[in-house]
Amino acid sequence: MGNFEEQTELRQSKGLLAAVLCGIGFVVCATLIASLTSRYFWVEDSGLEEGTAVFSHLVSVTPAERGLFAFAGLLFVLGVAVWIWRLATPASAGK
Repeated sequence: MGNFEEQTELRQSKGLLAAVLCGIGFVVCATLIASLTSRYFWVEDSGLEEGTAVFSHLVSVTPAERGLFAFAGLLFVLGVAVWIWRLATPASAGK
């Protein structure tokens, strides 16, 4: 019975880890997207032509923001991978 309880605890900890990783990645990505979107609309409302506004917006993305996007995306993908790993763990191991 001990092995079954260990497997159950392992599945639960994998599920929690997956939820935390996906949650952090999603929140960071959503926050950055909201920030960049508001910056885009500010540039667009400044009276510049539409093409210039889009170009100015894309140029204004800093390397730090790109790095945060990459990190948040990596966290999200890692969370999904852990979730799949959790699903691959047999629920009835040790019975």
